[in-house]
Amino acid sequence: MLRRSARPTAKAIAFFRKRAGYAKRAGESVVEARRRAAKALATAEAEASARGWRVEWEGDPDGDHENFGAILRDSHGHVVVSRWGIEKSGRDHRRVVEAELALEALEEKR
Repeated sequence: MLRRSARPTAKAIAFFRKRAGYAKRAGESVVEARRRAAKALATAEAEASARGWRVEWEGDPDGDHENFGAILRDSHGHVVVSRWGIEKSGRDHRRVVEAELALEALEEKR
């Protein structure tokens, strides 16, 4: 269940609309697809924050020095989900990856 404090801000939705990818559904316009994807990521980010989840970034032990892993941990430090082989990137890309991990984890819990 979505917590009242986990509502996404308009600023967060705008951030993801500008920077995140999206998948278009049949009959959906690009604008609608971007809006839907951005809202889902912003909501997942807010929910992860409300739950006390955090992402740790590490060097990828199986990759080269330019690859990283992102590990989403719950409020007790348990691994919820992770992704590896992420190329070195800036803060905006990392925020998108972190929201994608949160969305993935929340969808798995449904």
